[in-house]
Amino acid sequence: MTTDEFEKGNEKIAWIMAGIILIITVVLIGTLLWSTHQDAQSGNAYEIRLEDDCIGFDGITADLVKIKDIKEIKLLEKLPHGMKSGGGIGTNELSVGDFKFDEIGKCRAYLYNDKSPYIYLKTDKAFLFNQFNPSDTRELYNEIKKQISHKQK
Repeated sequence: MTTDEFEKGNEKIAWIMAGIILIITVVLIGTLLWSTHQDAQSGNAYEIRLEDDCIGFDGITADLVKIKDIKEIKLLEKLPHGMKSGGGIGTNELSVGDFKFDEIGKCRAYLYNDKSPYIYLKTDKAFLFNQFNPSDTRELYNEIKKQISHKQK
């Protein structure tokens, strides 16, 4: 085997390996996008737990907000315009992670984008979130407000 034949053989192997890596990458990204779409459609993208003294968020990211740290809470009927600004995922259906919204600024989002209303919470950090079912979001908002007023007494 000559040097030219050896180099052409190595080049062919390199192209095959690059193709295999590209195919694996496309399959993994496609699977992640499909899974995210399925979670957004079924309401299983994240979980919000209201406990006696805190609100827990579990999903792609996780947060714990103490009720006593809440400085402001609002129920928003319209989702502010925003964009992803850090870790997390942002699709047409779902926004989970670090985002920046025009009216709010930087915040942690747990959102089904087309499922109004949305709850805005302000602590030292800002949070914007909702439930898959709009009536569940309103109920969660009322429960949080009730706990805030109970903790302030």
